Amino acid sequence: MDNLGHCEKCITKIAFSDSIDTLTIPYEANGAIIFNAGDLDGNKTDELLVIPGWFNSCLGTQWVYTYRINKWDTVASGQINRCIPQNTIKKIKNGLFQMTQYMDGQDSITTMKIK
Repeated sequence: MDNLGHCEKCITKIAFSDSIDTLTIPYEANGAIIFNAGDLDGNKTDELLVIPGWFNSCLGTQWVYTYRINKWDTVASGQINRCIPQNTIKKIKNGLFQMTQYMDGQDSITTMKIK
């Protein structure tokens, strides 16, 4: 980290109290908001919605992570208004969900699949 607080090679790790592996996010996500998105794919483990903090704007990216075969994978991402953080994920059925994204000044709902 430089003397202005910028970090070019920072990572964020989210640890769990049980046997689930640590989720490593390959960028700085200090002040991140994490939501339990529920079991979106029917594999009996819940997916996570991670909204990293940002210092100069409300517009940002949201990420959906799934835990399968003993590792974390990114399954979706989209834009979000971080100044109004909320769980933007709604399950339709196993493997199919909706993500509310903030695009061009308004909310937009996108249907996504977990493969």
